Amino acid sequence: MEVVYFAGGCLWGVQAFIKTLPGVMFTEAGRANGTSHTLEGDYDV
Repeated sequence: MEVVYFAGGCLWGVQAFIKTLPGVMFTEAGRANGTSHTLEGDYDV
């Protein structure tokens, strides 16, 4: 199995699209190079 990282504007929007692609077995939304283990931030609504 290979691991691929994608960057996009909306964490869950990109995740929803990627998991529909053939061969994708697992997706996880998150932020790269962050210092926190939470997805909450100043710009979250």
